[in-house]
Amino acid sequence: YLVVGRVLGWGAGSQPWGAGQIAYADLEDQLHRLAIPAEAIILVNNPPGFYLVSQRPSIVIPDGDVDILLAVARRYGAQIVLLEANHPQGLQELFENPIAYSQVALLWSDGESHILRIINE
Repeated sequence: YLVVGRVLGWGAGSQPWGAGQIAYADLEDQLHRLAIPAEAIILVNNPPGFYLVSQRPSIVIPDGDVDILLAVARRYGAQIVLLEANHPQGLQELFENPIAYSQVALLWSDGESHILRIINE
């Protein structure tokens, strides 16, 4: 029962095996359509999983608010944020209203995920 539930995604809040890989493949397609360079450093929830799918350099989205996100992006040279529905609580406002922040530009969204560009000041 446990194996079937985890592999097929039965139960509240569960996803089928490989759902993250499929989602990252879709986000990689969007990055390609947006002409984001392959060497651009991406902030993402799961850097190893994202790298497996995209072969792009990535670092983890830190736990904290927008100021912490921007500080990490600047420190490590990240240019793009893949902000998914499963994000740190401190980024909830950014997720709900990304266009309200002058430090980022919304490049694409499907409601479940946003692709944001960090604006260097």
